[in-house]
Amino acid sequence: MSDRRLCGFNFGNWYSQAEFTPERVSFYAERDFKYVADEGFNFIRLPVDYFFFEIEPYKYDEARLCLIDRAVFWANKYNLNLLLDMHHLPGYGVGRGDYSLWRDNEKSKRAEAIWRYLARRYRDYGDELAFDVINEPDGVTNADLKSFYERMVAAIREEDDDRLIYVEGNDFGRIPVTLDEKRLVYSFHQYEPMWVTHLGASWAGKAIYEYGLTGAQPDYPGAPDLSALAEKYPGDWFLRYNGVYADKRYLEQIMEPWFQLKEKGEAVHCSEFGVYAKFAKRSTAMNWYRDLLSILKERGVGWAIWNLRGPFGVISTGRDDWLTSRTPWGEPLDAELLRLLEDYS
Repeated sequence: MSDRRLCGFNFGNWYSQAEFTPERVSFYAERDFKYVADEGFNFIRLPVDYFFFEIEPYKYDEARLCLIDRAVFWANKYNLNLLLDMHHLPGYGVGRGDYSLWRDNEKSKRAEAIWRYLARRYRDYGDELAFDVINEPDGVTNADLKSFYERMVAAIREEDDDRLIYVEGNDFGRIPVTLDEKRLVYSFHQYEPMWVTHLGASWAGKAIYEYGLTGAQPDYPGAPDLSALAEKYPGDWFLRYNGVYADKRYLEQIMEPWFQLKEKGEAVHCSEFGVYAKFAKRSTAMNWYRDLLSILKERGVGWAIWNLRGPFGVISTGRDDWLTSRTPWGEPLDAELLRLLEDYS
């Protein structure tokens, strides 16, 4: 396994977490893969929902799978490493309110069959293609998650005994869960503190959503004052940040369990991070990005920002005041953030 840092972008909301319309087919195109490579990055994480291609249990849509094939081909064409991520599997997916995958043997069998099929389909590829077993597991004990991972890894290994496999931490990618397996990458997601990264995000909860709507512009480094929200939303998870100072040291402490894994010789990757641009203060966002990226570079850990395109990315983010440039094909571009990402890749 190469020690080269893999740095790049998620291509989310394409074959995952989006209604698949005719227009959605071209949400990402070959030019995006080329652009990522031309800008000096070497990695793409491709989230895919199982129901994007599963017609019914154990039956898959070949036309949809060919679209995934095309993305794999484009990544290979431009010398990009591609991580094929099952963003949803039967019985679990972030935001769907279903946790039955962890206790329903039939759904686990379907997940196993999906991974066995994909491993067989792509077994002629080398390390430029890796598999991410499941995105942001939650609602499961570490022991049960470990058992699930062991089952999925065994299914993949039956078809391809040398495939590089990413396993994400529990609690939405925060807590490491390790296996006695080789050829693994331990993957984490870093969105802390959420008052920086998800300010005003409607899907993240009532308090954080209202905090953004009020026009709050908290400074990072700093500590947010959430006392007004505490009266209206007592017990809301977001209140854990009230008065808690966050800076570079805070970020280092959050990620320390993953760095300890790396020091033990394990491969580690930060496969998601980013700031929701709609309500964020520019200086806060850039200070956070700079601290996080500098830590990851100092520790020799690769990364993938969520997203290339969209409100967490650098293209067409919806923040016109941040979009000071254009891509070669004319889309609005956050050139300052792109340069920062390049500096720390």
